[in-house]
Amino acid sequence: MSLKHFVNQLLGRSREERDSADAEGDRLWQQAQECQARGDLSEAGRLCEQVLARFPRHARSHHLLGVILGTGGDLQRSLHHLAQAVALAADWPDAHLGYGNAQHLAGDRHGAESSYRRAIELAPDAAAPHYNLGILLQQCGRRAEALPCLARAHELAPGSPEITWDLVQLLLDSNESGPARAAAERTLDLSGANAVAHKTLGLVYLHLHEPQLALEQFERSNALAPGDVEALLHQGIAAQELMRLDEALAAYQRALEMKPAYVPARWRRSVVALLKGEFDNAWDDYELRHLSEDRPQRRFPQVRWGGESLAGKTLLVYAEQGLGDEIMFASCLPDALALAQHCVIDCHPKLEPIFRRSFPAATVHGGHQTEDASWLAHHPVPECQIPIGSLPRLLRTRLDNFPSHSGYLRSDPHRARAWRRQLDATGSQLKVGLSWRGGTQVSRGRLRSLTLEQLLPVLQVRGVQFVNLQYTDTARERSELEQRHGLRIMHWQEAIDDYDETAALIAALDLTLSVSTSVVDLVGALGRPAWVMTPFSPDWRYGHSGEGMVWYPSVRLFRQARFGEWEPVIAAVARELERHARRARA
Repeated sequence: MSLKHFVNQLLGRSREERDSADAEGDRLWQQAQECQARGDLSEAGRLCEQVLARFPRHARSHHLLGVILGTGGDLQRSLHHLAQAVALAADWPDAHLGYGNAQHLAGDRHGAESSYRRAIELAPDAAAPHYNLGILLQQCGRRAEALPCLARAHELAPGSPEITWDLVQLLLDSNESGPARAAAERTLDLSGANAVAHKTLGLVYLHLHEPQLALEQFERSNALAPGDVEALLHQGIAAQELMRLDEALAAYQRALEMKPAYVPARWRRSVVALLKGEFDNAWDDYELRHLSEDRPQRRFPQVRWGGESLAGKTLLVYAEQGLGDEIMFASCLPDALALAQHCVIDCHPKLEPIFRRSFPAATVHGGHQTEDASWLAHHPVPECQIPIGSLPRLLRTRLDNFPSHSGYLRSDPHRARAWRRQLDATGSQLKVGLSWRGGTQVSRGRLRSLTLEQLLPVLQVRGVQFVNLQYTDTARERSELEQRHGLRIMHWQEAIDDYDETAALIAALDLTLSVSTSVVDLVGALGRPAWVMTPFSPDWRYGHSGEGMVWYPSVRLFRQARFGEWEPVIAAVARELERHARRARA
């Protein structure tokens, strides 16, 4: 026998033995896969371990066992087996994908990103690696990079409701409502009656401020998957936008029956209770705002004030939420000052001079909510602390707790008189401050805002001179209004740039006309007259009905009677302003 023939015989025998081993390992691995598909992970894991005991280089069994262990939370062993799968089958995309998933779960984001990118290199037309990489990048705060990954995953698997759900949320967060709607509608067409697909389209309609269409989609989603608390939450939000408050509460309550600790539903329930003026039922859940990742998490070492006696004690009241909220909740500061020996008040720098003047007995610090607590070392040492938005929980539990005040903030009287002289010099017309835009996409700015063109019936009322109080850049809008209609809105930039000057100008005006924005809070807190044009579904501070506000007795509300319809509101304001101007001239 020649040497060559002998070697060929050995190689042939070795190949036959290897093929036989691979076949046996594959057979057991296939059984393990079937067990996994049935949900019998214990038996699937046992079969994988049996394969690896006999064939320790069986990559598929390492991979499957790693996935099973990861599902069960044993990440250390999962990572070991998935790393083995990658080492044994370096060109197998599923191995890199599985390894990336385990790394992601273990907190190794850099390693997970590398694994996902390698899986994409090996299988560029597979949706899962693109999707998982997009989710990872989004969690890392790299949203601009995440978006094309999720878009590619949707392109590869347009019928996957789960992929589309995450893509749509990111698109809406990026104000890309057109692509979001197209993706949601495409997936619903492809997936048929799918609960997640209906929920996704409903989310798009909510973003587009089409609550009736949104409500229909969420109702279909909940009919198909009654246990989805997220769909119930959004059904409640859509009903709330339509001011069907009992329906909204019922949806939130059903979600809480299924998941009692579901924070978003408890928060939304509190907002409806506040909107209805049921303060005693609202404030406890309103405390859940502190769990939001969008808010600075402020920490002070002092004990939280819970309503006990403050006699002989110094209380720290610190800022939170937005400027309008600080102003509104400051209505509780006179009560706190009466209860405590001393108060340290932390507020936005814009409010510092106003708060110093308004609460002279207190120590006032103007700072940003992102600051640490080191500033407190230079002020009287407090024994207890409370965020300003939590004061009403202790001091405003019933309607009769709200004082009928004539203003609790004070403008600079010298500046207010100077502004009045400047206003009088422009003529004898009624001087009316004007703010016509408010909010952002997140705070429903589109529903709350108007254009100057829409306001023409008001702006054309004789005997009225309007004064700009809009805090954004309005030069172009005001110029176009003057060129097209010959209407001039007076503007002083110093009164826009400096909040204390804004307060002084407001104090000098005869009236302020505004949409629902923080200007309303400032005017109402100063006790000056204001007319506010509110959307059909207003912010909770405006209440659900009536012309008045419990927070600001000097404010009068003009409400939309139907969702999105501003024309009747504007017409009513124009008629009332004309009567007001006529009385002023008489």
